[in-house]
Amino acid sequence: MKKIGLKKIIMMIIIMLVVILVSGCRSLGRGGAPGVVYQVDADTFVRLGEPDRNFGEESEVTVNNSGIYENTRYVYLRFPLNKYRAGTVVESVKLRINGWLTSNALGGDNVPVYLVYPLNNNTWNENEITWNTRLESDTDTERLLGTWTESVRGWTSAAKWYEIEGEELNKYVQEAIDAGQTFISFALYGDERPLGARFDMYAKENLERAPELVVNVKR
Repeated sequence: MKKIGLKKIIMMIIIMLVVILVSGCRSLGRGGAPGVVYQVDADTFVRLGEPDRNFGEESEVTVNNSGIYENTRYVYLRFPLNKYRAGTVVESVKLRINGWLTSNALGGDNVPVYLVYPLNNNTWNENEITWNTRLESDTDTERLLGTWTESVRGWTSAAKWYEIEGEELNKYVQEAIDAGQTFISFALYGDERPLGARFDMYAKENLERAPELVVNVKR
């Protein structure tokens, strides 16, 4: 059997360490612009019907607006934002989630809409938050960062990637970079039209389908 030299072993260890260090984000260029895909750092959801329960270790998170009913759920996501320095100019941002419509209470032609808002708290612990200690987001409609919908006609849909993007999302990330933030957070809600449309998505435990924040900057 051919022996592996000490230098080669050291080089292999160094390569493995580098891979581990950069696993939180990967490079991505769009239109020649340098960019980064940030993997979600923390994710959880809270449920009205279980106000003292924490869901931080779940492999899937759920968003649902059932009005006053116990199935209402909010999702919280946090991403690292440590690649860029203040002065960097953001060109475009995408929030990517992989999920599916689990149930549509009204079914038929009703199209569920889901909302993304800023979350001005980046120190939260996914293993501590409950409905009774839920985080407050900026739900001013002028600060709505984006939406996604499921246009399937029926009760359920198959899992796929959804991308949320737009000027408000770009501005939110730009403000965070300019402020020197190393993390950025989002709150996800179900719209009131229609009520009872449950949407499940993969959490960080599912590495290949976990939420992503894609940030492209200008040279």
